[in-house]
Amino acid sequence: MIGEDKIYVAQEGDTFPSIGEAHSIGFVALRAANPDIAPWELKAGKEVILPNRTILPESAPHKGLVVNIGEMRIYDFTQSPPKYYAIGIGREAQKTPAGAYKVGAKVKNPTWRPTERMLAEDPELKPVYPPGPDNPLGTRALYLADSLYRIHGTNKPWGVGRRASSGCIRMYPADIEAVYDRIPTGTPVHIISEPIKVAVENGDVWLEAHPDEIMADAYENDFVTDMKVPDGTLQMITERAGDLRGKIDWAKVRDVLLMRPGYPVKITS
Repeated sequence: MIGEDKIYVAQEGDTFPSIGEAHSIGFVALRAANPDIAPWELKAGKEVILPNRTILPESAPHKGLVVNIGEMRIYDFTQSPPKYYAIGIGREAQKTPAGAYKVGAKVKNPTWRPTERMLAEDPELKPVYPPGPDNPLGTRALYLADSLYRIHGTNKPWGVGRRASSGCIRMYPADIEAVYDRIPTGTPVHIISEPIKVAVENGDVWLEAHPDEIMADAYENDFVTDMKVPDGTLQMITERAGDLRGKIDWAKVRDVLLMRPGYPVKITS
């Protein structure tokens, strides 16, 4: 595990998007960690959990960049310890595709050209967007070789930590600039989906579960949904726990898998 969860004391005028951009935490991640707080009407003095602690994903090599769409984060393994950032990903019809890629090109102040599909869906779009405040790619873009996808900034930071793009990976403006300066072309990029993670540390087992698409939509639209435990999850937890499996508190496991708070919770007693 890396990082530490923190408590932020809200200031007058704070919203989840403003707090998220300041701390590189996505909108849904803040909602999951603070489900009882209204995201747009924070009162001064309100304590907000910043879910900064995380278990490193296991289903991709810890090299280059690892994009975990299951938790809407990108991990930068070119530095030690690795650092991670919030991302926005593709919405339902344009999901960000999993797979192994590499950075093919880096462009400062990129030009954006909407696809034919985008132009057909939104007649108000212009065919070309030069660099500037109206450009959805922001000020930096990492182009994934042999694909149509990019890791880029945004002129709409409120979309980070949400399923709101057409498949590309959005980052907060300050975050993409930091990553852009460090990442050379040819850097491997693995895109995975690992919403549930398990770690053993200091004699305890920890479980980290992030909202799935249905729960993320519930947080976006303020409705309540019942979560289901994905097939194979309990077996995976048992296998990862190893010799500690007998100490697992399965009632706590159930609560974490149903609530999906998005930060590691100790599940051994």
